[in-house]
Amino acid sequence: MNLRPNLLFVCATPLEATALSKDGSLKTGFYPDLLGTGKSLLITGVGLTATAYQLGKILSTTSFHGAVNFGVAGALDLSIPLGTAVEVITDEFADLGAENNDDFISLFEMNLQNENEVPFSHGKLVPMGEWKNIGNLRKVHGASVNTVHGNVHSIANFKKRSNAQIESMEGAAFFMPVKWEVLIHCKLGPSPITLNLEIESIGS
Repeated sequence: MNLRPNLLFVCATPLEATALSKDGSLKTGFYPDLLGTGKSLLITGVGLTATAYQLGKILSTTSFHGAVNFGVAGALDLSIPLGTAVEVITDEFADLGAENNDDFISLFEMNLQNENEVPFSHGKLVPMGEWKNIGNLRKVHGASVNTVHGNVHSIANFKKRSNAQIESMEGAAFFMPVKWEVLIHCKLGPSPITLNLEIESIGS
């Protein structure tokens, strides 16, 4: 394994990548040192599966001192103004489970997964370390979903079982492999060290 003192910046789409790079030709893929020496960019594609696959592939060959996940997320907590950058302090696989009539049952409630077995803590994915000097960002709880909420009734039902304030389609898939690779971990967002930088763009 190639151990280099560098940072990995992760986002889902080329559009999100323009926050750090002005190269408009970028596509899904890994770009070593694109953002400067020791600062690489990974564009994973949209969704939990794509993010987990692309991160797993990179982390199997290269180790990083830190990883930063950044991008756009949706606000479940409408007190968060659109365009706000936030720090995600927990994340969860919000729709991974089963339905029992009108009730949702998580993997933990079905005893298919121990809620305190690595990488989980009380059913949540949490940072492993601390990123210094990131500014005075609002700390929020995140949820990762395959289908973004857009209906007042589904949002109300979801809030009965989750304290998530923002949702994304990639966050938990960023946290999980990073924790398994035992990198330092801290996350920013509502849209090793690990930072998940999310910008609120959708008012659900």
